[in-house]
Amino acid sequence: NAFLNDTLGWVADQFFSHCLFETRDGGATWTSYTFGEAIDRMVVIDSVSMLAVGATIYKYSFDSITTSIVVPEKEKMASMQLSPNPADAAVRLDLEINNPTLVHLLLLNSNYQVINSLNPEILQPGKYQRQIITENLSSGNYYISMISHIEHSTIKFTVVH
Repeated sequence: NAFLNDTLGWVADQFFSHCLFETRDGGATWTSYTFGEAIDRMVVIDSVSMLAVGATIYKYSFDSITTSIVVPEKEKMASMQLSPNPADAAVRLDLEINNPTLVHLLLLNSNYQVINSLNPEILQPGKYQRQIITENLSSGNYYISMISHIEHSTIKFTVVH
């Protein structure tokens, strides 16, 4: 959450949403804007500009939002891959971590609702594998969302029985 002044401010959902909610009347009403990636933090720089940080850095200045100021590669997760896709009984998630971070994995349905949440864990740099059981899921599209203090990534897969 951040307010640039007493009337102009924003609220964002750091985990699932690609939405930013803006108020121009001190919070009496809110307008939803869809863009980019999820936002983790917002920082007011001065009376006319603000940074929003998540998987990408956004800079707000007056009435415009500049997007895709890329986070340096050393700050990003190296990879997140799923196989097989489509899946039947299980999928294997391969993670490669570049920096120590707390990682939280979520299994989401096609409406981005959380079906299952794997316990958050602190991972050191390296390669990791996790198995996600899919045999009890209905056929259809699903997502695995990886949330860390560095990045939020989501990967889509299909279950076919």
